[in-house]
Amino acid sequence: MGHITQSFGGAVADEPAAALVARDTLSAGGNAADAAVALYFALSATYPSAAGIGGGGICVVYRAAANESATIDFRARGTSARNGFDVAPPGNARGMAALHARFGRLPWQQLVQPGERLARFGNRISRALARAIAANAERLRGDERARALFFRPDGTPLREGDRLEQVELATVLGQLRFKGAGALHGGPLARRYAEAARAIGGRLSVETLRDATPALGKPAQFSLGDHTVNTVPSTSAAGLWQSLFVNGAYRNAPDGTKAAAIAAAQMSVGGNAPGAAGVAPDRSGTTGFAVIDRAGGVVACSLSMNGPFGTGRMLPGTGVFAVAAASEAATDSASVAIVNNENTGNAFFAAAASGGPASAAALARVAGSVLIDGDPLADALAERRQVADRASRTVYAEPGSSDTAVATLRDRGLRIVTRGPLGRVNAIHCARGNLRDQEACRYGVDPRGFGHAVNAGQ
Repeated sequence: MGHITQSFGGAVADEPAAALVARDTLSAGGNAADAAVALYFALSATYPSAAGIGGGGICVVYRAAANESATIDFRARGTSARNGFDVAPPGNARGMAALHARFGRLPWQQLVQPGERLARFGNRISRALARAIAANAERLRGDERARALFFRPDGTPLREGDRLEQVELATVLGQLRFKGAGALHGGPLARRYAEAARAIGGRLSVETLRDATPALGKPAQFSLGDHTVNTVPSTSAAGLWQSLFVNGAYRNAPDGTKAAAIAAAQMSVGGNAPGAAGVAPDRSGTTGFAVIDRAGGVVACSLSMNGPFGTGRMLPGTGVFAVAAASEAATDSASVAIVNNENTGNAFFAAAASGGPASAAALARVAGSVLIDGDPLADALAERRQVADRASRTVYAEPGSSDTAVATLRDRGLRIVTRGPLGRVNAIHCARGNLRDQEACRYGVDPRGFGHAVNAGQ
């Protein structure tokens, strides 16, 4: 594509091949929205444990040219049934279509094609996906189709470097590329999807598929010095940021007790309990990524399958994992943030966290270290975290947490449980603003995972 001598943005994601697709999209003239869409469809093939076609999510978008911020909400919600289960209508494809229609500029087909190729012609399994397969081997082994895809002939799970071909998924992606995301919500493909859900004992009507549309909205916003924070509205993460960074709980905490301040703030704002399912990234079925371009466009997204590999059962003939419908409360842990300056159009920080209910505290920990304390992004991502559960008055602390922080929490009468890792955060930090000095931007992935950070100009 030619010799690149200047930065033209970058991306951070939990799976390396998908991050490289985002880089290639930026180098081909795409903006942040284009790169995010291409990154997602690559993830659908390379990281189906958390980003399958059947899942949903939410994105926060900032566009400097128009000084415009927005959210696109396509989370997989619904009401669980007593007998059998309700299959959530897939949200990711239409969510990406909405992102592309509102903010993208490259042809839709060009953005879906890399993911389709990865599925059809195969890709080498990354360490991230290999760990997810191994952690959920028993669930996957119980489904005939998943077993055929993700296990070797000798019955052992596929490992890092093994080749994974997903012809049925490629067929679905091909129809989405050719007909648009609406093909999954009306017409032959929608009928086949609904029939496949019934074939595994689930419930999903074509009418439900047709009515599942993403919602364009405004992020929750508040001031952080001269900057504006944009985050997901109506979640525990928004309340936590308000308490820590607007009300000053984080800045006022003594050195060595910042993580404890976050846990203490969680005790006041509430949120979902971390629990056993929320503290291990490969059990949460969530992932997050962020993309930034040279023109000041930023996209950060949180995706979820409402469990690793969704229900663990594949819809016949689609190559897609069925996702069980979740209540609105169950989708409350989406943690995404973009920090920008509305006067200059510069973006300074973009991040998305995963790991279930632990993600809000994880993102707050990284953001506070970088934006308030001035720590390097790599150091902030590596710092130990604590996550609080208000209902049980328990604080989960990662191994290696400082004695000072733990003692501060114990003095409050809280029970301390050592457990980890607590969430994953992928982040971009531009200390002088991405428009002012993009060469100084830093891209980082959480050392608790196996993702990849791409500075597209280096």
